[in-house]
Amino acid sequence: MPATLRCDLAIVGGGLAGALIALAVHLRHPLLDVRLIEAGERIGGNHLWSFFAGDIARADGAVEALWGMGCRYCQSYYRAFAAETLAANQRWAEAAERIDECLRLVDVLEERLYSAELHLKTARYLQAAGADSATVQACFSQAALVARVSGKHRTEAEALVALQALAPAVHDVAGRLKELAALRPELSVRTPVHAHIT
Repeated sequence: MPATLRCDLAIVGGGLAGALIALAVHLRHPLLDVRLIEAGERIGGNHLWSFFAGDIARADGAVEALWGMGCRYCQSYYRAFAAETLAANQRWAEAAERIDECLRLVDVLEERLYSAELHLKTARYLQAAGADSATVQACFSQAALVARVSGKHRTEAEALVALQALAPAVHDVAGRLKELAALRPELSVRTPVHAHIT
């Protein structure tokens, strides 16, 4: 028989709503013992976060509050949202620094779930910021390598296509792109279009 855990408040369901309710209760009543119960493997649900540039400090506060509650899972993922907001406002250097912070956190927490995507974001942000070609290529190469090791086929294909576009004579990745297309037909070689709308 499972053990009985006592608490002041049990919130069943650790999706976005449950996690935010737990956070709000904790912030207003820090002495309450709040338990968030989730049957799945992750807390926070499957959703898209969106912040306006003016919301970054508030978002950082919410993520830090989750950290303070002991939530370590997907911290690099949540912290990357601020980088996306900065990038959407063409603040490329700040966005790249945020992603670097996330990658350092990945190493500290030994949580590699989202690291391939973080490396890909770094490469894109540096490219948009006008960084030198060698640095950008190294970042795309790292993204492709991390994605390949972790089985993230889509992320690997995106990084390889970007590498090939930057320096086709240097990066002969056609063979690997064909392998990826054989594994996942929806990844057949195509040039991704990334538009920044201002």
